[in-house]
Amino acid sequence: MGKLTDLKYNQAPYTRGQNAELRGKETVVILTVSSRHMEVTPPLKTYAEEKAGKLHKYYDLIQEIEIVLDNGKDKTGTHKTRVEMIVNAEHKNTFVAHHDEGDAYACIDGCVHKLERQLSEHKKKFRNRKHPE
Repeated sequence: MGKLTDLKYNQAPYTRGQNAELRGKETVVILTVSSRHMEVTPPLKTYAEEKAGKLHKYYDLIQEIEIVLDNGKDKTGTHKTRVEMIVNAEHKNTFVAHHDEGDAYACIDGCVHKLERQLSEHKKKFRNRKHPE
């Protein structure tokens, strides 16, 4: 069983896990979803929050996750959806992922996939530092 995770979606507390009082180990993750040049629909916001909430199982020292959805123009003048995810962890560790291919849902999936890899490699690097395999 993992640790209890308290997620704050836009500063509103959200508790995840069973038997929260019994574990005694809590972490607080602040999750912010913002947008530029577009409105975020409630289903898109919920989808982004669900996907970002799963990043905690790859690295348990995450403190804040910021998701920025942008619907701007690229150099050719066509509209393009771009998603940027910024993960701030303890000890001033920052992980950033950008994705701009496909629609907003595909971009969120791409960013989460990139962050999963970054977080896993970082965790492996520091957890096995004293006893390398």
